[in-house]
Order: sequence, then structure tokens, then C-alpha cells
Amino acid sequence: MILRRGPSKWVEVIAWDTHRDTFDHGAWFHGRIYQRRSDLSPDGTKLVYFASKFTSKTVNDPEYTYAWTAVSKVPYLTALALWPKSDCWWGGGLFQDNYTVFLNHRPSEATPQYRERFSIEAPVARHPIGLEGVEWVDWDQAGRLAFLRRGAVWVSTVQRSEIGEPNPLIDLTADQPTRQTPRWAEAW
Repeated sequence: MILRRGPSKWVEVIAWDTHRDTFDHGAWFHGRIYQRRSDLSPDGTKLVYFASKFTSKTVNDPEYTYAWTAVSKVPYLTALALWPKSDCWWGGGLFQDNYTVFLNHRPSEATPQYRERFSIEAPVARHPIGLEGVEWVDWDQAGRLAFLRRGAVWVSTVQRSEIGEPNPLIDLTADQPTRQTPRWAEAW
């Protein structure tokens, strides 16, 4: 799954089938999604995310909140579960399994009342690869180095700790916001 930022103050959610390198464009959000406080379920069908949207309505109207954690179906953002926040401290979560989320909220705001720590281990390259202008970088399920640079997704193979030449998968620079959510993404 890709959270693509841009155009200005917009985020596009894109489902990425890493086995076939196919992409399914989904929701657009006019606000901020904190990618480092978001997680994909182990089966890849659900997203827990922390988002904020600062407008006069969300800041001044007590019926609204400008920040929240939610669970949705990938690649959409319709909240299947929602935890409002009154600020941007903490927030987000991690999936333990396909239906269990550890929330990164203060104990008074969430259950369970603790946070889990996770780490990612990946092969270390012997020769550095030029990652100038990269917006994010991670490892996909096939063990490839994946990154977003100048609006395009790139991958490099890794063998014996050697990183291969980057190959472009998809150029997202022409994508523009839309506001359509299919009915299947609105229910568990």
C-alpha cells in the first residue's frame, strides 16, 4: 500500500499487489495521514491510520475533531472503527493480527492500555545507492528495496547484500484527487 502525498495537502491511497506489481487507486484525503503511525493488516486488506485535518470547522466545532485514528479497507479511508483525538500527540496503531489493533493512544483514550514496540531488520548494502529526493523507502514482501522518488515508485532487487539498479514501477505524478468510495469499502 502506498500513501502518496501531493498535490499540496492531499494524500492518495493506492493498493499495491507486490506479487504482480499492479496498483489499485483508491481514496484521496485533503489533510495529513501520518504514515509512520499507520499500519497494514497482515493480510493486506485493512489499514489503521492516524490523520489530521485542520479547518475552521474541525478546530472550532465541538462536534468535530481535527485528529483521529481509524481502521479502513485498503485502498479507501471510510472509517470502520474510529478513535477521535483532541490533539496530534500519540495516535495511530499497529496490527497484531487481521482483527487486533494496538492503539498508540494515551491509556485514558484507548484499550489495550499499553503500546507494543516493533523493529524492522533488512539486509545492509555494501555499496550505497543514491536515494536523493526519496520521500519514503521500505522493503516489500519479495525482499526488494522499494521507494518513492519524484512521484514514481521504484524497486531494486537485493542479492547477497548488493542492491541492484532501480526500476520504475508506476508514475503517479498525473494523479488528481477524486471523491468516490465503493460500497464494499464502507462495511466490515
